[in-house]
Amino acid sequence: MFLARQPERQWEGVLVEKRGASGTFIIPELALETSIHLPSELALNTRARLSLRSVDLPRLDARFRIDQIIEHD
Repeated sequence: MFLARQPERQWEGVLVEKRGASGTFIIPELALETSIHLPSELALNTRARLSLRSVDLPRLDARFRIDQIIEHD
């Protein structure tokens, strides 16, 4: 899997939905949507650097974490 071969790489994601302590980020470069635990209260459209946390190939699932907040309202 492409992502598993790049564990140190970071991608830019945009927060597009919030549900409690979780948020949905879109990673435009990968055309991927992922749910991430939010470390603090973030506004929609917050941009963040995301890195790969784990890959589950049988489920075709990739998990990410927030490494750095780039911009927020």
